[in-house]
Amino acid sequence: MSSESEIEVAAEALKRALRAAGKTYGDVAAHLGVSLPTVKRMLTRGEMPLATFARIAVFAGTRMGDLLGDARDAQRRMTYFTKAQDAAFAARPELLAYFSLLAEGEEPRAIARAQGLKPASTVKYLQALEELGLVEVAPHDRATLLVAPPFAFAADSLCLKRDLQARVRETVDGIFARWNTSSPAGSFLGPFLVVKPMSVTATRYGELARELADVIARHAVAAERESRASTEPRRTIMAIAATDAVETKAPKLPNL
Repeated sequence: MSSESEIEVAAEALKRALRAAGKTYGDVAAHLGVSLPTVKRMLTRGEMPLATFARIAVFAGTRMGDLLGDARDAQRRMTYFTKAQDAAFAARPELLAYFSLLAEGEEPRAIARAQGLKPASTVKYLQALEELGLVEVAPHDRATLLVAPPFAFAADSLCLKRDLQARVRETVDGIFARWNTSSPAGSFLGPFLVVKPMSVTATRYGELARELADVIARHAVAAERESRASTEPRRTIMAIAATDAVETKAPKLPNL
């Protein structure tokens, strides 16, 4: 595995193969003769010898070569926006929206009609995207994509950060707006929020964060399959963990 992103993709593919085979981390630990925390660390970080990766792949009913090939293919198929493109989209979200419509096959004239854009605005959108190296503009407001889908943002993307911040705010605001204080204790059918400040070591903090991420990832796979034939509304599940920047102190009592 030649790059960090490729290792991460391959590790995710290996975890999916284990889930599909009905194998747990405990099963892997018993098969390898190592501790459960060791297996969690290997599969979460992708930190393992190739021989170990191969053994786990066979245990999951697949082959290391197939998983690595899939990882390389996935990396080749994905087009990541550059830092300059990401910065432009973060500063001008409407530019990303316009590019997304082009990527979906919409023609500039059709976009203008649907969005009520003036000819001058269409020209400015196309020029901005051309300067970013995303399209080539031809006469009569025609544009050719210079990059191939599917598209993705890098892990340090400003757009991702902005969108995640907005999603967190919207989710938390929605929880408090619909909070039903009369719901039975322990009921998780409606909006709920679990906040637990804890004094924990860095090791336990890391283990807890990884376990929460693994639980959500495991359910996300099943939920994706179920949602295809479901009319249920979308529900958002978040796991947020952070080290307090400033220690919270008890307020000083005023004289009454």
